[in-house]
Parts: sequence; C-alpha cells; structure tokens
Amino acid sequence: MKINNKEFKDWTEGDLQEIVENDAFRENDYLDYKQTFAVLECQDKESKRKKQNEFRHDICSFANAEGGYLIVGVMEEKGIPLVIDGIAISNIDKFELDRRNELSGILPVVPKVDFSFIKLLNGNYVVVIKIYRGVYKPYLYRENEDNYRFYVRRGSRKQAMSYMEIRDDFLHSHLLAEEVKRFRKDRLLSYIEEYPNTPFAIIQVIPAEFVNVDSRILLYNEYKEKNIKFHDIFNGLCYGHIYPNVDGICFPNYGYDNGVYLQLYNNGISELFYKMDIRERNGDKWLWMPGVIEQMKILVEGTKELFVLQEKHIIAYICVTISGCKGVWSDCDFEINYCAQVDRQEINCMPVEILDITDDDMVEQAINTCAMIMNYSVGRKK
Repeated sequence: MKINNKEFKDWTEGDLQEIVENDAFRENDYLDYKQTFAVLECQDKESKRKKQNEFRHDICSFANAEGGYLIVGVMEEKGIPLVIDGIAISNIDKFELDRRNELSGILPVVPKVDFSFIKLLNGNYVVVIKIYRGVYKPYLYRENEDNYRFYVRRGSRKQAMSYMEIRDDFLHSHLLAEEVKRFRKDRLLSYIEEYPNTPFAIIQVIPAEFVNVDSRILLYNEYKEKNIKFHDIFNGLCYGHIYPNVDGICFPNYGYDNGVYLQLYNNGISELFYKMDIRERNGDKWLWMPGVIEQMKILVEGTKELFVLQEKHIIAYICVTISGCKGVWSDCDFEINYCAQVDRQEINCMPVEILDITDDDMVEQAINTCAMIMNYSVGRKK
C-alpha cells in the first residue's frame, strides 16, 4: 500500500492526513486501525495477557490472509479513520522489541512483520506494522492445549477460520515444499539428459506463489506491451534474441558457447543453466567457483528488478543445483595449504529464503548466504 506514492516507511504526518481525507483508506481486508495499543494501558497481568493474545491473533489473521497493515494511533468509527493523535512512546526501540517478543510464541514460525514509527507534532507516534502474507500458514498462537484458534482477516475484522480453510492451508504448505523439490529434480534430469558428462549448475529463483495458477502472466506479452529491457535487467545472462516458448521466454545461446542459458517462466521462476568453469592445474581439474557465484548474483538481482516492476512483494527462494563435478578439486584461489574434492555427483544446495524479493537488504543478505552455502557444498572454505 502506498500513500502519495510512498512506501509505508517513508510516510510522514502530512501523508497520514490522506487516510482521513480519502475513503479508499477505510478499514478493509488489508487495513486495520487502533486508537491505542491496549497492552500498554493494562494495570493487571491478566488483562495484559488477554490484550497480548489479541495482538498476536491480529497479526496471525493478516498473515493467514493476504497480509496488511495495522496502524496504531488513529481513531476510527465504523472503519473510517477520523483523528490521528498517535500514542505516547518513550523508547521506540524497546517498543518494537517488546512487540516482537510478544509474537515469538506464534506457530509454526513468526510471520514477517516490519515496523515504522511516524512522529507527530504533538510528540506522539503513529505506529505502522506491516504484516506480510505468510507462506507457512495457517498461523496461530496457542494459549494452552485446550484453547486455540486460527484467525483470518475478512473485511474490517478477524474471524475464526473454518475447518476447510485450515485444511487447505496445511495442504498448500506441504504442496509448496514438494513442488519446489519436484521442479528442481525435473529440471536437473532434463539438463543431464541433454548434456551428459557436462559439469553444470542450475540456478533458480522460485517465488512462493509459483504454484498459484492465477498469479501467472504472459511474459512475452509483457515484453511487447511494456518494452521491458530484459537484456539490461539480466546484464550478461541474455545471449541472442528473446523468444517465447511454452513456459515463458528464453534467450537461446545455441551450442552454449558461453555456457549460459536463461529461461524466465510465466509462473515467476527465473532459471539459469551455467556450464561450470573447470580449470587445469598440474594435471588436475579444479572448479572456479567465483564465476558461478557471480552469475547467481546477477540472476537474483535481475529477478528482484522484475518483481519491483510488477510491485509484487512476495517470498522467493534461491535454489542452486550442481551436477557432474564429483572428484574435481574445489578451488581456493589456488592456495597451496588447502584443497578438497567434491564428494558427490549431484549437489542440491539448501534453498535460501528471501522474505521480500523486492527488498534490497533482504536480497543482498540472501545472496551472501547462498554464496556461502555454494562454497561449503563443494568443500570450499570461502
């Protein structure tokens, strides 16, 4: 959600006036207002516990739906924001830490949330909590073994989920993990069949919504209508002209002279085939890992730019599979005091999660984590 074309962390007191003046910002599936943060006003432990549970349920309800914003410090009536007074906070860092600690009991994992504190002229703060749509839903906070419910955001309030909704969410979570595994395996076998006895890596960025048919777009139409400059976005990975195919678009590098083949799928997946750089030294074969790691970085950053253009803030996974390198020495920039050999023919690196593919910091952190995992997977210390 944007106000005056600004993301929520850039909002000011002036921007917040828009929610009072524009009927589009009344409470809905994605937006909830609280005049106060009730936990801070409780005088006894039992009341505080109940309000903390209510806060947890609010967060779960958004994560179990499509995500949204909880805005504290705005008085509303029948879902229509009327007055922006904010709340008194003496230490915003402690406030955020306390709230995150309160969410720590949510199962199966704490949903992703971001905080923003907007200081008002009266000295108070409006607190904006952005809750992201959860991949591991359904989420719940279990107060005890006999008292727990799954909540979901509907309209301007949270409601208990039905049995069918809970069942479907559990099935979807399992389906996502299995579909990622199946897709990676199918692509690996396809490349092995086409290029036997060839050491290669498959680098994929897989959005969590790739199993959702409704989220698919025709990339070739997007390319023609919006003139998306894929060669600029994926600089160094696009060889030749763009071609449509049954899955999306591709950039055929016939013969793989440069060892690179880029495929972009209509379901949001980006995939790079990369022929591993094997170098000779004293009669032995050595991997040159910096090359494939650099290709991984370009692919992930290019995928980020595509989702920025689509304004899709979604979870994605970096998946790297390395094949055909068993027995090859893992490089260490040719240091003499350390060497190791790749110990298996197929290496399925652990997927690295990016909670928001459009977030620069999250993408950078995921790239660094993925590089570390790739190095360790071939016995390389760096």
